[in-house]
Amino acid sequence: MGLSVFPAAGGGITGRKQQVFTSTATFTAPTASTYNGQVEVLLVGGGGGSGGCGADNGQASAGGNGGSTKLRILSLAAGASVTVTIGGGGAGGAANANGSAGTASSFGGLLSSPGGQGSFSGGTQQGTPGASNEGSGGGGSNAKYISASSSTGGLPGKPGAYGFGGGGGGGTFGIASPVAGSGSNGGGSGSVQGVGTAGTANTGGGAGGSGSGGGSVTGASGGSGICIVTWFE
Repeated sequence: MGLSVFPAAGGGITGRKQQVFTSTATFTAPTASTYNGQVEVLLVGGGGGSGGCGADNGQASAGGNGGSTKLRILSLAAGASVTVTIGGGGAGGAANANGSAGTASSFGGLLSSPGGQGSFSGGTQQGTPGASNEGSGGGGSNAKYISASSSTGGLPGKPGAYGFGGGGGGGTFGIASPVAGSGSNGGGSGSVQGVGTAGTANTGGGAGGSGSGGGSVTGASGGSGICIVTWFE
């Protein structure tokens, strides 16, 4: 996860401590004399849901974007309490409806990671990855306009940062030898003529895209976010 080592008070490294938040709760900074007033926070927003597809044969949706991932060293006084909010994954869209964006995760007012965008319904748009190493993983594109003789299917989702927040893979329909896109870093896989796989909980992964083979299908939900707090004391 790329965790840094920062010195404890007095210049020595003592015990490494870590607390993982998978749902909204409160973090209280330690009061030990060796605590140096700094915590390292890895924060991931909720992943985006994928769009649904109409009853027309050959519709497919792209995968949802993963939630934004941020890693920061923050100053926090001994004994201070901070509300940790874990973002939820975006809901999958109904037939012919876009997927919903995931919601943001936050570490009090000190740090916030936005949720990933949902994908379009039965569209051709591919998710766009965020900037540098802290943006969300982009969702995979679908295979709606691949020719009937092609064996190429939905594209895979793009990875997020620090092993979290990957995009969902693109869905596909019944082309020759159809292949759906795979998810990345918690992103769900796309589906061939069905509902995509949901993003994995507490990874910020985007939902996999869906594919229609003559009947309407809904999209899948994105994965919830996570917060990991590390300190030394």
